[in-house]
Amino acid sequence: KDVNEPLHILLKDGVLLCTLFNKFASNAIPRINKTSLPFKQMENISNYLKACEKVGLSERERFQTVDLYEGEEMMNVMNHLRVLRLYTEKYSGDLSSLLPSSSGETKLPVKVATPTKPRRKWTIGQPAPLPEGTITPPST
Repeated sequence: KDVNEPLHILLKDGVLLCTLFNKFASNAIPRINKTSLPFKQMENISNYLKACEKVGLSERERFQTVDLYEGEEMMNVMNHLRVLRLYTEKYSGDLSSLLPSSSGETKLPVKVATPTKPRRKWTIGQPAPLPEGTITPPST
C-alpha cells in the first residue's frame, strides 16, 4: 500500500488493522480476508474490533465498523488508535496475556478502587470543620 494514501484508504479493508493487532496478540485474528469484496473488508474490521473487545477495550474506546469503512467518522477511529497505543504501552506491547483462554476464562486485570484520601463525614445541620491553618471568619 502507498503510505501517502489517506488513513481511511489505508485502513478501509481491515487488513492492516488485523495484521497490527496480531503483532500485539499473536494470532488473535487467525483469518484475514485479503479480497476487495466489501462485505469481507467489513468482516476484517469487525473481527479486529471483536479482538479489541476481548482484550478489554470498552465500547467507548472502540469505533463502529461503518465509521472506518465509510470514512464518515474518522475521528472515532483516530481516538481508538490513540487508546490502543496507550493500552499496548501499558502492557509492554503484549496483549496476548489478556485474551481469554481456550476454556473461555478471561484474563482481564481486576481494577480495585482504592480511595486516595479519606472521605469527609458530613453531619446534617452542622457546618463542615475548616482545615487546620485556615483563617476563621470573625464572629459577629
